[in-house]
Amino acid sequence: MEQRHLRTGEVLRRMRQIRGWSQLELANRAGLGYATIANLETKEGRDPSVTTCKKLDSAFGLLEGTFRRFVVRDRRERALMEVDIGR
Repeated sequence: MEQRHLRTGEVLRRMRQIRGWSQLELANRAGLGYATIANLETKEGRDPSVTTCKKLDSAFGLLEGTFRRFVVRDRRERALMEVDIGR
């Protein structure tokens, strides 16, 4: 079975939902705007900044750099998919 790649927004949404947090609660815990969280979860192709990733790491209690690794992996996978389909 082929493993499906999770986008950064999907990872963020799942991590938030597992904790039972709303988007607003995550925004408050991370010191980010509600719109930032909503956009990250729903808009494909927009990568969060390093600062935003650090704030998300802190909110989720992750080691610094963990969320950034999701973003980098997602960017790499998107680039590979574009090459595969000839964009």
